[in-house]
Amino acid sequence: MQPNKKSDMYIRGYSNAAISFDYIPDFSNKQEKMDFEEGLKDGYNKKRNFMDSTTLKDLQRQYGSDQKIGQHLHVARQTVFKWRKKLGIPACKFIFRNTEICQSKLSASELSMIYKLSKSQIYSIRKRFQ
Repeated sequence: MQPNKKSDMYIRGYSNAAISFDYIPDFSNKQEKMDFEEGLKDGYNKKRNFMDSTTLKDLQRQYGSDQKIGQHLHVARQTVFKWRKKLGIPACKFIFRNTEICQSKLSASELSMIYKLSKSQIYSIRKRFQ
């Protein structure tokens, strides 16, 4: 290939896979090149879909905040936040609070004073998580 020529993946619309083949050795046939490009695409998709909900929940139990999870995984806290939002997982402090509210035998008015929530919020949390 000529220097600075874009890959077939780039030409077909995969803008994140723009590769300059200057540093990659020549392929002996077209199938090897297609296999290599398919591997790049699979690797990119695995990186994009790295986090699943069970893994993230386990990390939340272990580390607590997005900041600490990000430090452990060597990513920004915003990345962890985006994973949480995408997977529909609430912030850690709400998980523990909601669990305590659902398991408590106290009345809604007593819980509303403890957690500084309205009675309707307490009823809503109990209804949603039971």
